[in-house]
Amino acid sequence: TGGSGVVCNRAESTGGGIYATNGASVNLIGSAAAPATVAENDADEGGGLYLTGAGTTADATDAWIVDNQGSFEGGAIYARAGASFTMDIADPDCRGSRCSLMRNNFSAIAGGVGGAIAADSGADVVVHQTTLTGNNANVTGSVVFAEDPGTTVAMEGCLIYANSGSLNDAYLDTVDGAVLTVAFTTVAEGVGCCKGLFDTNSNSTVNLYSNILMANVSGPGGGRIFDEPLAAGESRVADCILFEEDSATLPPPLDPGSQVAIASFPALFANFAAGDYRLRGGSPAIDFCDTFRYTPVTTDIDDESRGFDVPPIGGAP
Repeated sequence: TGGSGVVCNRAESTGGGIYATNGASVNLIGSAAAPATVAENDADEGGGLYLTGAGTTADATDAWIVDNQGSFEGGAIYARAGASFTMDIADPDCRGSRCSLMRNNFSAIAGGVGGAIAADSGADVVVHQTTLTGNNANVTGSVVFAEDPGTTVAMEGCLIYANSGSLNDAYLDTVDGAVLTVAFTTVAEGVGCCKGLFDTNSNSTVNLYSNILMANVSGPGGGRIFDEPLAAGESRVADCILFEEDSATLPPPLDPGSQVAIASFPALFANFAAGDYRLRGGSPAIDFCDTFRYTPVTTDIDDESRGFDVPPIGGAP
């Protein structure tokens, strides 16, 4: 509950902070004033939380999962074998205060994947209204590493920025049939990371709807949104995207004009230099997208409703 924490624990193998299996339920419930906290825990897999088995669930509401290490996989959380994890906000006072946070989690030894989130073998991960920053993976998936058929990761209304990791792979990586959906989210590549923001491998899928995607054109990775060309059996969808990248790796737009390159990203945000990624008045991102291809399932990161119109911004009626 709010103000409580699972802090400074160590497990030799799995679940440094919390280990849940066999249909167990974990509830982390905080508030704007006192977020529930999972911090500074350490394990080989699932530094903060390790969830395994069908029916096993963990719900983190108004929670901070920070400074955990999953040496091989899943710095913050590792969900597998049909387990599910959900993270979001509920307190009305969370507006603008980053009540839901995954920060400075890492899988940093040789072979480490999923700095913040690792999911495989049919796990289901849902992350809404959450800031993910400062996370690191040694090999790939500084923010997300998802693999295997039936594994799904869905992110909406999130802010993902200033994470770090290998120059040879991606911020958010899908492998072997996993499906990643990212919607109404801002993704900004950190300096020194990565080869691309996203990756698909071996029949996996990435769906992108109504996002701002900032690949670091001047960084070592060269400014790619997807780190490799699309291969047989892989699927990529990108609709309603404002983007910056050096090499055109986005798939063709579903609707004409629904992908627009931006010359100056600071012009989009209230205070880009200070890390305030809220949209400024008159931002070209306001009213840029609709909900035809993707219907939002929650409010935004400030708990504001979506789907309203601000005429005459964005050319909308």
